[in-house]
Amino acid sequence: MKQKLFLLGLAAILVISGCSKKADDSMAKEPETKMPAMEQKLVAAKQVMAETGKQAIAFAEKLKTVAEKKEYLIAQAEAFYASKKFEQVSEVGQYVLQYLDKDSAAAKDLLEKAKAQVQAQAQKAVGDVKQALGGLNN
Repeated sequence: MKQKLFLLGLAAILVISGCSKKADDSMAKEPETKMPAMEQKLVAAKQVMAETGKQAIAFAEKLKTVAEKKEYLIAQAEAFYASKKFEQVSEVGQYVLQYLDKDSAAAKDLLEKAKAQVQAQAQKAVGDVKQALGGLNN
């Protein structure tokens, strides 16, 4: 009798957990189906990291609207900045300002931040050289 109750309880738990799993799966898919197709493409495009600014620009040129191009390129420039690829940030930022939105605050901000990082790297390199040369004189 105890074994039958145990098996019945176990079966009930399996049925309940199986149902809740299906509900979770459908909830996970729900936002994806409500997102417009173009927005899905843009989200997918952002997930593709270009190796260079030229690659990012070439991919952006295939997008349909100026807003999509700008949004994609700003995301790529931010990724380049995070990867310390400051020349790529500059290339993409300048493209956005020249061809897509001359007033883009995001592009201007990224260009300024990249410029500051390049200047800091240059100053550090000069300091390192001075230190090395000073060590040679001793």
